Amino acid sequence: MPYTRSLSEDSVLITEFSGTTGLADLLSAINELPQYVEGGELFEVITHAPDTKIELTPADAATAMENTRKKTRGLRRSAIAFVANSDYIYGLGRQFQALLSNEGVLVEVFRDEEMAMKW
Repeated sequence: MPYTRSLSEDSVLITEFSGTTGLADLLSAINELPQYVEGGELFEVITHAPDTKIELTPADAATAMENTRKKTRGLRRSAIAFVANSDYIYGLGRQFQALLSNEGVLVEVFRDEEMAMKW
């Protein structure tokens, strides 16, 4: 599996992608989100290892964003922080931010994991 998940002490879901990551991997991670919702709330920090290769077409990214929108619809509160160590991931995070902001999901993109966890 090209991603691992853990929960921080304050119930933040930390998802780290590694290796080669494609649409199927993202959809698998997105489909698992409901099991991490607690009290109608979801807080997630998404990171990726330095050697991670993201293989997504623009259509793949749109599919992942739409699936995330569906999985987070109706939550009382949700926030997703992307930690980007590349311009490509930063751009993807900003696309998620634009799409999900209309759904009431707070999305921020960071270059620093410590700042993302504090957010």
